[in-house]
Amino acid sequence: MKILPALVLLALLLPMAACGEDDDTPGTTPDRPTRTASTGQTGTAAPEQPAELVSWSESTARDQSEWLNSHMQPRLIEGPRIAQFVAGLPEQFAGEDALETIDTSTTALLVAGFSECANAGEASIEDGTVTYRVRKTDDYVCAWAPVRVQVFAIPAGVTLAQ
Repeated sequence: MKILPALVLLALLLPMAACGEDDDTPGTTPDRPTRTASTGQTGTAAPEQPAELVSWSESTARDQSEWLNSHMQPRLIEGPRIAQFVAGLPEQFAGEDALETIDTSTTALLVAGFSECANAGEASIEDGTVTYRVRKTDDYVCAWAPVRVQVFAIPAGVTLAQ
């Protein structure tokens, strides 16, 4: 009965396989970070609720692991600091039209990240306060999971929930 131990091993390793790279994801290549398309709301009025402008994943930008991990903690970026943030992006993440056309008089950015293992990052605004939550999407544990950093457009002047 050599098949039973092999099946048990396969059952234990299968959930971990889902947390690595997915080279079959449409629109991604190994040398470019995964991106989320612009919502089209930048450059005009700020959205009432957070609108994800772009996201970058360690699964396609492993050389940017340190930068990505340093931007996981939610933070607001407003006014002239938006241009500084965009100018300071790693070369691999630079050139995002959605970030370069922000109307800084009406729009701020929420930058936050999460571990991609069975998680999703979500932002919402209520009573002038923006909240970022990491929601568990499945109930398993990964040996390793890439970090994903998201950038949301939000109305200028909101506060960040503690």
